[in-house]
Amino acid sequence: MFKARRALCGGAAAAALVAPLGAMPVYADAPEGAKLQVLGITDFHGRIADPDGQAMASTIENQRGKAEGSSVLLSAGDNIGASTYVSSSQKDEPTIDYLNALGLDASAMGNHEYDRGFKDFSERVLAGPHKAEFPHLAANVYKKGTKDVPEGVKDYEIIEKDGIKIAVIGVVTQETASLVSPSGIKNLDFGDTAEAVKNTSKKIADLPEDQAPDVTLVQAHVGMSGSAEGDSCSTAIGKSKEVKSILDAADDSVDAFFLGHTHVPVNCTYKKGDNTVPVMQAGQYGKNVAAINLTSKGDGSWTVDSQEVVDTKGQTASTETIGKTGEIIKAATEKSQEIGKEVAGEIDEDITRAFDKDGKEDRGAESTLGNLVADALNEGTGLSQLEKSDFGITNPGGLRTDLKVDDIFNGEKPGEVTVAELNQVLPFANDHGVVSLKGSDVIKLFEQQWQPDGASRPFLHLGVSKELEVVYDSKAERGKHVVSVKVNGKDIDPKKTYRVATLSFLAAGGDNFEAFANGKFEQSGLTDFEVWEAYFNARQDEGKKVKADKDERQADAALDVMKNGDLEVSIDHPAGKDGGFAIKAGSTAEIGVQFNAKREIKGPLQMTFDLPKGVSIDLGKHAVKGKKNAAKFDSVPEGKSEVKFKVTASKDAGKKGAPKAGGKVDGAEAAKAEGGKAKADKGSKMTASLTASPDHDWWDNNPLPIGGKVEIPVSVVSAADKPADAQKPEADDKTVKPGAGDKGAEPEAGDKDAQPGAADTDGDKPGDGANNPLPRTGTELGLAAAAAVALLLTGAGALVVTRRKNADVN
Repeated sequence: MFKARRALCGGAAAAALVAPLGAMPVYADAPEGAKLQVLGITDFHGRIADPDGQAMASTIENQRGKAEGSSVLLSAGDNIGASTYVSSSQKDEPTIDYLNALGLDASAMGNHEYDRGFKDFSERVLAGPHKAEFPHLAANVYKKGTKDVPEGVKDYEIIEKDGIKIAVIGVVTQETASLVSPSGIKNLDFGDTAEAVKNTSKKIADLPEDQAPDVTLVQAHVGMSGSAEGDSCSTAIGKSKEVKSILDAADDSVDAFFLGHTHVPVNCTYKKGDNTVPVMQAGQYGKNVAAINLTSKGDGSWTVDSQEVVDTKGQTASTETIGKTGEIIKAATEKSQEIGKEVAGEIDEDITRAFDKDGKEDRGAESTLGNLVADALNEGTGLSQLEKSDFGITNPGGLRTDLKVDDIFNGEKPGEVTVAELNQVLPFANDHGVVSLKGSDVIKLFEQQWQPDGASRPFLHLGVSKELEVVYDSKAERGKHVVSVKVNGKDIDPKKTYRVATLSFLAAGGDNFEAFANGKFEQSGLTDFEVWEAYFNARQDEGKKVKADKDERQADAALDVMKNGDLEVSIDHPAGKDGGFAIKAGSTAEIGVQFNAKREIKGPLQMTFDLPKGVSIDLGKHAVKGKKNAAKFDSVPEGKSEVKFKVTASKDAGKKGAPKAGGKVDGAEAAKAEGGKAKADKGSKMTASLTASPDHDWWDNNPLPIGGKVEIPVSVVSAADKPADAQKPEADDKTVKPGAGDKGAEPEAGDKDAQPGAADTDGDKPGDGANNPLPRTGTELGLAAAAAVALLLTGAGALVVTRRKNADVN
């Protein structure tokens, strides 16, 4: 007696009945007209909490209610691990209870089943008070150095439903060894998935008649790189070599394949010899259920009546099973709230998402919270087996709430942050890992912040870790927005490979950040929440608070009021040789910060001064409390204005070994001058930096998102010396207008065409006697280039563009 095989035809719609094909060894045949429903889930990741948990359970119950015969429920793995807080806070034990109550018949092992190590899985998931009541299958996982599956795990299982025997083979991606901590799997080998499916399916096909199944299914925790919908899987598996190898290697007796791991929905068919078999994948997080309905021809062949991926959203049911799962979810939620009151760290100011003027979340703007999460992702790589990452990147949509000092979860003190509050920020439990990308791909990522035409949000602002500094121009044409990307202060190398810490959503190209797909995602075995919690714990252990970094990490050059010409700034100071700042030792001189604004510039703005040894500055009412040598301007009025400050040089200023203002003598420079006479410290200079103040509402509204900086040579002269080389500026030519030439260009150091003081003097003129012994000069501050920098380089100090406008925030 022989069993005829059939061509299984599928698609979202009901498949046409197909006549039996060929003849193969007979098995115990299901009677003609027998019905079998196969339901599949995958990558559930402990999403038991409402709404996903009960929606999936209700969908399964609703599908079972439609079944005309037997029904079997299977999983392609990753039932646990990378779970949301309700489950992860209790080591996923509520999820195992939930799946038991739901009646899961068998599951492949996914890579996340190994997150806590195989020993823990064996002792707690396969045994213990919350043990799984369903078999776990891993045909390609072996005891180290053997081809034997470890105790407690099977290569396949035969399930009987109303007299119908269903053989289920399980395999997990061979990459599992690189996705989890090596210490937890040190006694295991992960073999070739295709070989395991081939050998196991052939073994099942060769079983004696009394043991032979009616249907053979493969549950593979291996997935396609893109979703597939329609008749043929050929296009979708083009980039999924491991999937294709499994499909090709499987014995022809396999009736259907259920995939997992890549979190995408799949519903298509694959031609295997004379047969056409369904290939299904339920997606992720209980949001879909894969369903195939089969009918027996009575001679060992089956037809596919329908195959579909069912959306679970909004589905409800009222059955005994739903009652049980509901009780489990409620108890787990209550317990997680009790666990969640544990304090994980402390903040002393709010760390939030970005908001627009109407108070609505703005995913197109930078946020302290997004940048902090990126810091945590980067630091979190060090908690895993992965090599160190260079920087971290996260997406704004993954941030679901804010961390606020006055938010109280369960009686903790203001500023204390509980575990549950951290989880509310990152509730999705995305996989954490590293993508290796070329610098050119990193640049593309920042360009892809400008979303495709028709996207619901035209711009999505990535959160970036402190190692990154990005300048973009929002007014540039598509494809040319990115002005510069720096990693640890150095321009990114387009050809160099960088390791980017991120989460699985972005690594898969989520939110249209497709450049991530150009690299390989290495999973750490941790979730984004776990590294987030660890980041707070590490600072708590050190007795430190977690701070909101107010240093803008991405800046829009189009908003810079100095670049666009709305504001010119110069320093009017006593001029000495070469147009620098000249001051007598033991005396006080006056400098003026001069503004020329086309419109009122709303602040506050902050100017900081870095002074040479022995020189101090009195900032008067503009001084920033607790911040040395920092002045704050609440606003800049339209037109020309000036604010004057007094600069004092000590009696020893300018001598080698002179003390810093308010400081001690530098012992390395305390040598006496030759002949007992003091020599000027030729390396002295004053640096003035203008940025938006940290007190400003937020970066993307700031008038100076990039900032300007100038270095002015300072010469301190003896009271007996005469400023023979002093210069006096022309009244109408004090400043160099910013923006001349190509932005960022610098002259060569030996540029002889750059005339000292050309921008602000009219040649050598003596001072006007005792009333003004030292003439004055103007030094421009801002984003000048080429010609302007050349004029400043020799006449009034080299201009330096600073990227971070809040760089001096403590």
